[in-house]
Amino acid sequence: MKNEAGFSLIELLIVILIIGIIAAIALPQLTKSRKTANEAAAIQQLIRYTQGELMFSTSNNGYYGDPAELLEAGAISDGLAAQLGANGTPVSKNGYEGSASDSGDAPGGLGTRYAAELHPTSPGTSGDRYFATDTSGTVYEAKAAFNQSNGELSMPSDARSIQ
Repeated sequence: MKNEAGFSLIELLIVILIIGIIAAIALPQLTKSRKTANEAAAIQQLIRYTQGELMFSTSNNGYYGDPAELLEAGAISDGLAAQLGANGTPVSKNGYEGSASDSGDAPGGLGTRYAAELHPTSPGTSGDRYFATDTSGTVYEAKAAFNQSNGELSMPSDARSIQ
């Protein structure tokens, strides 16, 4: 008999099959972990936005601004401003994008209230939950979309406070 080095075709197919089974088990967990991370990042972005609004308000006689005004004042980052549509179209960051506004009822177009929302760019893939915040500083979550306009937040029936 010859001494042959290497693997037979059957051995290679078995190894490929085992790798496929392991991948089939691990992939759903990886997707779930990614969604969880995206949702945690969205919550943190809304907390940062609230902090930016408070910082802006301190410098502007208690009035709030929109994302572009907060960006100009250095109260929020470029990334957060873009994610909330400060330059027109919102930019997706960590699978979420959204919008924010102030009421515009104060001097200089500032507002006495604000609202912001973030929604998954690909519901079910990038995230399952929707998030929002308003002048109360509370962050809300829901399985349906929030709407915000002129510093007012409209909440879906399943909305609940998470922070």
